Amino acid sequence: MLSAYHELNGRWAIMSNLGWQDWSEFGKVGVTVASEDASSLTVDRNYKDTWHVAVGTQYRVADPWLLTAGIAYDSSMVDDDDRTPDLPLGEAWRFGLGARYDWSKKLALGMGYTFLWSGDLDMDVNRGPLAGRVSGTYENTSMSFINFFLNWKF
Repeated sequence: MLSAYHELNGRWAIMSNLGWQDWSEFGKVGVTVASEDASSLTVDRNYKDTWHVAVGTQYRVADPWLLTAGIAYDSSMVDDDDRTPDLPLGEAWRFGLGARYDWSKKLALGMGYTFLWSGDLDMDVNRGPLAGRVSGTYENTSMSFINFFLNWKF
């Protein structure tokens, strides 16, 4: 991950991230069935490495208040034909807003909201003779995250 932060003046700052994750190393999942005749197999989930890019800004409204906003993009760790129902992932766009209140030099309180949107996620996977075929679309997929924080410097 490569990150940058630059204060434009006493009120405004801009930030950015550029990153890469080696998900292909985690795509091989070992499965073992324990019994007198133990057997195991390794399933290759065909994970791909991903990249990430983000930009954001901070605005100091008044001395104790800091507002933040940003947008980020993460590429998909699976191709459409490798998507499975137990982990229906795709590319993701994140949009965030936040606020921090500096109560004192040692204590800050804040909250943030992030909306993650992945759009339509198509799936068509044959899981073998016992599980069968799973086919369909997760339409307009999204998640919302709300966080609260307390930052105490000691």
